[in-house]
Amino acid sequence: MFSYFFIVIIFLPTIDLAFYEADSDNSDCYDDDDSTSNVTTTTQGPTETYTFPSTTALQSYWRCEQGFIMMNRTTGIWCVIAYQNGTYFNRMQGHEHCVQRHNAILTGIGSEAEKTQISNYIVSIIGPEAVLFVGAQKYTKCRSASNSEFSSCSTNAFFWYNYTSQFLTQQATYGWADNYPTGFPNDLESSTSLIYGAFSYKLGGVYDLSGTAKIGGALCGKPAVEYKMLGKNHRMQKMISYFFILIIFLPTIDVAFYEADSDNSDCYDDEDKSNVTTTTPATTKEYTFAPTTSLKGYFRCEPGFRMFKRTLGNWCITNYVNNTNGNTFNRQQAHEYCSKIYGGILTGIASEAERVELLDWMSGLYSAGKLFVGTQKYTACRDITNVNFTIRCVDRRPFFYYNRTYQFLEQDEAIYGWATGYPRDANNAANQNLVYGAFTVENGGVIDVTGAYKIQGALCGKPAVEVFF
Repeated sequence: MFSYFFIVIIFLPTIDLAFYEADSDNSDCYDDDDSTSNVTTTTQGPTETYTFPSTTALQSYWRCEQGFIMMNRTTGIWCVIAYQNGTYFNRMQGHEHCVQRHNAILTGIGSEAEKTQISNYIVSIIGPEAVLFVGAQKYTKCRSASNSEFSSCSTNAFFWYNYTSQFLTQQATYGWADNYPTGFPNDLESSTSLIYGAFSYKLGGVYDLSGTAKIGGALCGKPAVEYKMLGKNHRMQKMISYFFILIIFLPTIDVAFYEADSDNSDCYDDEDKSNVTTTTPATTKEYTFAPTTSLKGYFRCEPGFRMFKRTLGNWCITNYVNNTNGNTFNRQQAHEYCSKIYGGILTGIASEAERVELLDWMSGLYSAGKLFVGTQKYTACRDITNVNFTIRCVDRRPFFYYNRTYQFLEQDEAIYGWATGYPRDANNAANQNLVYGAFTVENGGVIDVTGAYKIQGALCGKPAVEVFF
């Protein structure tokens, strides 16, 4: 019995090597598909590798897809790639190229060090003429000197598109070339039409340009992928587990060599097993080892979505626009696009703050954008002669948000998100056919529209995903 114990002790490190690499500094990690090869990250341009210490038995490393470079941001790891087209395109098309080709978004810039890293990267793969759209856009209030809040733009006139999913703060503080943005901070009236940002190698950073500008490239970004594996500091727990398994099963193994009678006086050989006594193995016990720390988690939206932190849960919103030959679609088709393309639904709006943020965001994408949302009128409110009309539509609000509980909305009625003067009076028979809602930049919020109304856009939403580490 003691022999088996020593054999196991001798070979446990060897067994362990099947799961972990044996080098002393743990700098190389095994790939799940090839236990004999080291994982490497191959990128176009400079190769960046980051190793993070682990305080638990679970160790992880981060990986960007091939062609991306890695940005080590304070709250997460971000991957960036340059996209260049032989033809010129506008800022919205640059955004669409990032989504469609790389499942990414137009990237922001998190520090001056990132600006230098991006500059070196784009000149190495494109050349000194490189000019690429980034995710900087000007606040709506900063696009007109007559806006009552225009004076606040001298502090921050630009923000990063979908900044929460990029591990960035909202304001576009870093990344600018010298003397940009134009007129900042004391002469902003001269540059109200310059509403987007592009990175220029020659200028040495981001500069501001008009909403109609067209260039030939885009800088796209998305979160790195976390790969988890058991680290070497988990070895002791594994060895203890093997020890307990050995203790449990050694008596069973012992029966194969020795007779199970009380005095163990009679031995048998392979030819004569007539006096073998079969012993029922002891009941197997399971031992659970408490982890040294608890798992922590954070919520993440997919690239192209923006996160809204609602009281009951985190909600992600993106926009869908059909730019194919100017084709429009109705509300039912908008719902289907949200479901098929994003796995989401037409979104509701949970607060006045959400309306303001959506307006800033959509203003940067469409000068007169119109996008369906999940607002719809109660059936009783579509006919003034309905017996429930007065109770449902006069004493209470006539609209509600589709699939409210899924969206973490606290109320049945569509209270928030409306443009000034909307929804229109349900008591007026002329408005009975206004049964759906559309968010418009021109009106500054949601307006009520007819069932036959057709536009090119939709605001789609779905719950954020919780990621554990």
